[in-house]
Amino acid sequence: MAKFINPFTDEGFKRLFGQEEHKSLLRSFLNRLFDGEMVITDLAYLDKESIPNHERGKRYVYDIYCTLNTGEHIIIEMQKKEQDYYLQRTAVYTARCLDRQTRRGKDWNYGDLKAVYSISFLNYTQDGLPETLIVDGQILDKNTGGLVNPYLRLIYIQIPKMDKTWEECETAAEQWIYVLKNVTSMTQLPAHLKEALEELHYFEEVMDEASMTDEERARYEISLEAYREEMNVMTYHTRKGRLEGLAEGEAKGMARGLAEGEAKGMAKGLAEGEAKGMAKGLAEGEAKGMAKGLAEGEAKGMAKGLADGEEKKNLENAKSMRELGVDIKIISQVTGLSEQQILSL
Repeated sequence: MAKFINPFTDEGFKRLFGQEEHKSLLRSFLNRLFDGEMVITDLAYLDKESIPNHERGKRYVYDIYCTLNTGEHIIIEMQKKEQDYYLQRTAVYTARCLDRQTRRGKDWNYGDLKAVYSISFLNYTQDGLPETLIVDGQILDKNTGGLVNPYLRLIYIQIPKMDKTWEECETAAEQWIYVLKNVTSMTQLPAHLKEALEELHYFEEVMDEASMTDEERARYEISLEAYREEMNVMTYHTRKGRLEGLAEGEAKGMARGLAEGEAKGMAKGLAEGEAKGMAKGLAEGEAKGMAKGLAEGEAKGMAKGLADGEEKKNLENAKSMRELGVDIKIISQVTGLSEQQILSL
């Protein structure tokens, strides 16, 4: 069985941060979170239900609502599973706390307004937020990044983003969050943790299951069972969504791969076909050209040979007739040779 109370159950969160007798733990955590920005020496828990301005107005119930000795107001929420419009909800809750201050009587004026801080512990990663452990949202100037209005501040702590070891934690706030995330897997808090954060001595005492009364234990068991059911449902939907996403991604990847493969195959086939066709055409053209050239050469050679043979025969006949004393003109008529050719024999 676990040694320590789960701080992310409703009863565990209330015991840790929402009870008057243990408020020093909340004060310590806030001082670690704000890291010298302000020093909280005391705080007072206020009515967690916000009364509407009119009869039909909506009531808002906070997990923890308190005011600090410095005058600022703190809303603390613990959200175990993702919820639609949670960012909008925290904005409205914070604005309602600002509005609540205006209903303190006729002597109140805007100069009395105190800042309101909303701190949300999220046991999941919230869509729309930066991928960091602590998101500290304020109203800043778009151009210079300077603070515009200090009266509204939204802080989100995304517990799954705590993926560091104790030694890797860089701030006391990160060390606190490390303990919150991992305490249920511990049988005792290591000495080096308690040396680094002295308030963990009291944390260990308060969050030890053995410190609960029978009545507190009974409420905690109910709260723990509800927490486990919510986590199981969230795990189921996460796994289901992952499998559905995997199947859809695989189908899209296959379709895309098929299309790309077909296009590449067609381009490659076209290139190879064109190259083969060119080679084949070149070979056939060369063969045909050679055959045609051979035939034409043979015909021309034969014609020329025939002509040369006939001319040679005429020359021989002309020579013989001249030796016999035949008239040159007659020889020319018979052989077709010119008189000059005959005289040269």
